[in-house]
Amino acid sequence: MKGRASHAGVVPQLGRNALIELAHQLLQTRDVAKSIPGTQLNWTTAQAGTVRNQIPDKATAGADIRIT
Repeated sequence: MKGRASHAGVVPQLGRNALIELAHQLLQTRDVAKSIPGTQLNWTTAQAGTVRNQIPDKATAGADIRIT
């Protein structure tokens, strides 16, 4: 996910939080594999930001996908 970094204490409204968007997309896709027999999708990792006082501009997630 790509967002726009911003200082969390001074002007957070100028940022676009990539972590919030990532969380939204994870929730939207968590059941996508249930409609395909023999498949399984589990979101297992996520990372966003590197410092506590900045709105993160990047977020990534990883999943475990299984097909039998």
